[in-house]
Amino acid sequence: MNVNINHPSHYQEKNECIDVMRAMFGDEAVKGFCKCNAFKYRFRAGKKATSSAEEDIKKAEWYEDYLMKILFDESMMKMEGVNNDSKRS
Repeated sequence: MNVNINHPSHYQEKNECIDVMRAMFGDEAVKGFCKCNAFKYRFRAGKKATSSAEEDIKKAEWYEDYLMKILFDESMMKMEGVNNDSKRS
């Protein structure tokens, strides 16, 4: 695991920055943030002197994976809601 991709030191506090963003701004905002960051890193891959194309692609993939995590969490919550509703009947 590349620390610069998954857990950069400048974002380390008690909680991950993106998790705090999710709590403060909600899933819809963070989904948009993830989409835009994934796009940004793919768009600039190999063009920034301080990061390699490989690192930029890995960062884009990290945001895509986090987006998928949010979507999975949402689908699980919907399924639990359906299951809880059917148990009440």
